Amino acid sequence: PRVIKDTLVVTNRFRTPGNVDFHTGNLDMDGDIEIEGDVKSGFRVRASGAVFIAGSVEQNAEIIAGEHIIIKGGAIGARLESGLGMDVRFLLNADVSVGSNLWVRQYIQDSNVYVQKSAVVQGNGGGERAFCVVGGTVMVVEELEVLSAGTVAGRTTRLIVGIDAEIGRKKDKLADADEICLKKVIFLKKHLGVPAYAEDWRAYVNRRAKLLTSRAQFHDYLDHIKDLEKNVNLRIQIQARLDGLQRQGQEREHRARVRVRDRAFPGTIVQVGSVSRTLDKVIRRASIRIAENGRLLRVGSIE
Repeated sequence: PRVIKDTLVVTNRFRTPGNVDFHTGNLDMDGDIEIEGDVKSGFRVRASGAVFIAGSVEQNAEIIAGEHIIIKGGAIGARLESGLGMDVRFLLNADVSVGSNLWVRQYIQDSNVYVQKSAVVQGNGGGERAFCVVGGTVMVVEELEVLSAGTVAGRTTRLIVGIDAEIGRKKDKLADADEICLKKVIFLKKHLGVPAYAEDWRAYVNRRAKLLTSRAQFHDYLDHIKDLEKNVNLRIQIQARLDGLQRQGQEREHRARVRVRDRAFPGTIVQVGSVSRTLDKVIRRASIRIAENGRLLRVGSIE
């Protein structure tokens, strides 16, 4: 049992004493799964609750949890997806999606990582020998804190904050709906005989409706007017929702930041919202966020 949002929740827990391999097969459980060994290459673990792994996750394995994923070892070439937070020793060539916060105790290398809230990568060592986030892309909605980023050799490493993929998906869905409504509006205006130069289409169709002599024609015309009105109003509602999402995204941009506790090396690409900068020199103990004008990145120091 555990407490979630002030509620005591009791769930099933399945425990396997060894590895997930050919002896166990893939695991798919309603509840939590506890694995006392490794998840071997090519095997899949799915749980509606949390997944606890005492070992590591190997190449082409897949871990999907409705809640937390906790891995005492690392993940190499694996796909990890958690509905809530994730705690892992290291990520190497991994594809990762985290629904809440991410905690990496050592490093991330050549991985694609998306985090819905904040992430901390502790790293190994410091200074010229620092090894924390190298290669790949780490995208975090709120705040990303790393020991170091990139390498002395200028390895391309992308650190992105302030972009909410969920907001992007909602905007794309609304934009598709708006396009469908626009096509209907154009079709209905043409069908109703509204000229392109008519600024007030309502007044135009009302005047034209009064000229119709057939009752059937009148009712058919009236139905098309109602349909046009509905789609025009729907487009107004969609635009209002798009404007709201746009403001929400801008607020996320201005709250987001990248914190570098030691140093970030040349070749590291830092992006906050839509503003990107490729470092051409080493920056040390820096906090990077978007400037007030929304067009430049501001680099400040951290204690």
